[in-house]
Amino acid sequence: MNSIEAVNTVCDLATKWMQVRRALVGEHSPELAEAVKMVRAMASIDVACPSKAELGPAHAHELPEKMSADEAVGLTATVGYRRNPDTGMIANPGKFEGEPIYVPYFWEIGQESGDQITFPDGEVFCIVPVTQLAGSMFPDLANEVGKHAVLSESDDGFVSCDLMDAEEFATFQRDCSDEWAEQAEGGARQMEG
Repeated sequence: MNSIEAVNTVCDLATKWMQVRRALVGEHSPELAEAVKMVRAMASIDVACPSKAELGPAHAHELPEKMSADEAVGLTATVGYRRNPDTGMIANPGKFEGEPIYVPYFWEIGQESGDQITFPDGEVFCIVPVTQLAGSMFPDLANEVGKHAVLSESDDGFVSCDLMDAEEFATFQRDCSDEWAEQAEGGARQMEG
């Protein structure tokens, strides 16, 4: 087995592990506890694979004990992405190419249960809070806890993410409200004229 096959195998196993975790959120049994211990023990073995770091936070032994179903779904979304060694951004072609590894996580959560803000032009933004859990899973977010991940998908299908503090997010919300008010005001003038 070469290193590419090893990475693919680890990615497949991590994906299956996350599918099981997601399906069993809230479930408890002695058999499940034993299986989790066994998987964690296997996952903690340091495999001599140079691409192991590319798998990011999806290693079973790094997962917190308690995670919501949405967080489990979001974490599953990060499995299998390669990072550009120079930039640390996602190297895989597709909707997340060139974005930080946490963007698929937030995107998946946003699609499952995130708040949305829609501007009058039809552009929709998913809003997901940056939680302590996200900060512990993604080192790049350690100092971003409490901010909002504001995600959008371009007409070309690429997803982008901005992290906004409370003041930036309030301005963003105000801008959206102002645009809706301007559109309503313009429509009222047209009806009068």
